[in-house]
Amino acid sequence: MKKIFEDGKNRVGPHKALKVIVGFVLLGMAWSQCWAYSGGLGTLQVPYVLSSPEDLIQLSTSSGDYGKHFVLTADIDMAGYTFDQAVIAPTNAPSVSSFDDQASFTGTINGNGHVISNLTVTGGNHLGLVGVLEFPGQILGLGIVDANVTGTGRRIGMLAGHNEGHIRQCFALGTVVGESEVGGLVGRNESPIEDCFTGGSVFGLDKVGGLMGVGLRPGDVVNSYSTCLIEREAGLDVGGLTGILYEFGSTISGSFWDVEASGISSGTGGTGLTTALMKDEQTYLQAGWDFVGESENGLADIWLMPESGGYPELSIFHGLHAPMPFDSGVVLGRCTLSEDPNKVMWNGAEVFDATWNRVSSIEVMANPLTHPPLDPNNQTRMMTISGTIDVIDGADLLGIDTRQGVVCQVLGEQGETLSLKGVVSPFESSFFCWAMLPVASYPFELQFQLDSQRPMPSVLSQVDFYVHVLECDLLTTIDVPFESMDTWQELVPGFEVMIENVVEENGKWEYTVKEKLQRWPVQVSLMPGATQCEAIDSAFGLLPRSPLWDAEALVDRRTIYGPNHTNVGGTVLGRGESIDGFDVTTNTFRATGHLDIVKLEYTFALSTRKRIVPLTLTNIAMP
Repeated sequence: MKKIFEDGKNRVGPHKALKVIVGFVLLGMAWSQCWAYSGGLGTLQVPYVLSSPEDLIQLSTSSGDYGKHFVLTADIDMAGYTFDQAVIAPTNAPSVSSFDDQASFTGTINGNGHVISNLTVTGGNHLGLVGVLEFPGQILGLGIVDANVTGTGRRIGMLAGHNEGHIRQCFALGTVVGESEVGGLVGRNESPIEDCFTGGSVFGLDKVGGLMGVGLRPGDVVNSYSTCLIEREAGLDVGGLTGILYEFGSTISGSFWDVEASGISSGTGGTGLTTALMKDEQTYLQAGWDFVGESENGLADIWLMPESGGYPELSIFHGLHAPMPFDSGVVLGRCTLSEDPNKVMWNGAEVFDATWNRVSSIEVMANPLTHPPLDPNNQTRMMTISGTIDVIDGADLLGIDTRQGVVCQVLGEQGETLSLKGVVSPFESSFFCWAMLPVASYPFELQFQLDSQRPMPSVLSQVDFYVHVLECDLLTTIDVPFESMDTWQELVPGFEVMIENVVEENGKWEYTVKEKLQRWPVQVSLMPGATQCEAIDSAFGLLPRSPLWDAEALVDRRTIYGPNHTNVGGTVLGRGESIDGFDVTTNTFRATGHLDIVKLEYTFALSTRKRIVPLTLTNIAMP
């Protein structure tokens, strides 16, 4: 992976820069990092922390982390650094697809209302902060400011060159230059973009748009806008919001561009408006945008109008955060109770301590303008209870299902049962299911709808809900000596390892690790931050995945180094293939330095199974 770094006026090569940044490539390519960013574990509940340019550069060189979870805790100024390809998940190929074997970003980046400023990228194809964002990858609440992204090829944007993930509540301001499929936010879009905006200037020869260059199925764009100046030569497919929107492709709803600022009076998607209308809040309210201070269009308070006037801004960048940052996913099933609780349930009080610390109630009247079929007297009463679930005894626990739907019972002040609907998972959900332990405390949020025809109770005497957990009988660690092998070494039934091509000469070293996972009977890989569900959605429907019980689950792998191990710079080349009913993953590690690895450690959980844990909250005072 080639990068160029600048320090003031002095441009230095990648190897020298890596020495200055405390050998972060070594840490990025290792399976188990002794220094990981500014903290965190890379899981959804405890994401890796990005708070400095060094953190972002470490991520740029750590392709093994492209499926992990990240959160920004501070603004990051990249002044003084330039990149000759996308910072994260780069590729110079003119086109890619989900079937290609490129290192796409499939994790999550929670910008948390922070911005990355002075981002400078100059190269060929797939340029931006992220080269390729692929399902189930997500980016939320991230701003790009004063960016300068210049490419000589295709799929150029400030945030992403190619989007097949999910982008929400993001913005990008700066300059974008490319040949084709050039957009202010993304170059080529094939997945949802919601509540985003762009400003600055966009230049290209064809397929040029203020928000995106090309829109394809199923890349729906919702409630977004652009004020970018569109500069182009005598090219084709140019629009204020999108260059071209294919007929069989995505749809654009509630989205606009400024015809005066852009210089574009027509386009294939969205609605062009004057600057005055673009700065009028009523324009967006009538389109169903969710603003702070109104409840007719939603309760998330996504947008606000600046007090000094201007275009709409995202509230997350003003300290207001949505209650559930990532997608709630699909409820995979509901809890069923056995007559014998020992078969499927633990006593929740023995495993977890659930406490509530905040409760809110919002009443919403139906809007006859946006929802004319609804009765204008139909009142919706939404209840939200937030708190924490602390782990008391996690000896046998592997993880908590963050995506599973729950059955929730609520009792009023007299112990009467209140009718509910709309209860989902109590955790921050994502496309991944299992949030792997150890985590001492999990924040939860129960949100449900109360019957609006009954009087509001002053106290909820009891709230019962359930969580789904994964447990095991035993954790066992198996050592693999670090040496070249002629045959596969079986660690547990259905999981084999082989080390090949261990070479060290002329101050350089290289080795290859192959892992073979039997498909059926299926074993399980449950690495933190990259776990598997029992079923996942795909373009071809539901694909079966590993059953999470009565199987050996790989929960950790580590590289144990000797005292003489060093490296400067380095790459990791990975690929996957299917051979005779086995999934084979091959990773080749290369670097300059001294190779001193003692062994590889693989940790497996034996006899994994799911349990249902009932939890109870009591005496919850209503607001």
